[in-house]
Amino acid sequence: MNGPIFETLEGRVLLSVTPFLPGDATQDDLVGIADLATLADHYGGNEASWTDGDFNADALVGIADLVALADHYGAGAGGAAVPEPSACALLAAGMLAALRRRRR
Repeated sequence: MNGPIFETLEGRVLLSVTPFLPGDATQDDLVGIADLATLADHYGGNEASWTDGDFNADALVGIADLVALADHYGAGAGGAAVPEPSACALLAAGMLAALRRRRR
């Protein structure tokens, strides 16, 4: 799992940070439906964090974050992103749901 690693060197504490995979809100090294659901739940929100779906660190969950998730959908666990044809339909449905939720 990615995340901070603390080490000591000559009495000093070092912090090594490995960034999470863009779009991986659940931080499970996979970008999938759970991450899309998390983003949709927080879409339009402010004061958001990575685990809320804010993948560009602007404290907002919006279209840029959805694009980041879509670009990496299916990636993770050592494999390259190879979205299935049905993934495009799933992402389109998620985008529409997020937009509808935002308008309410």
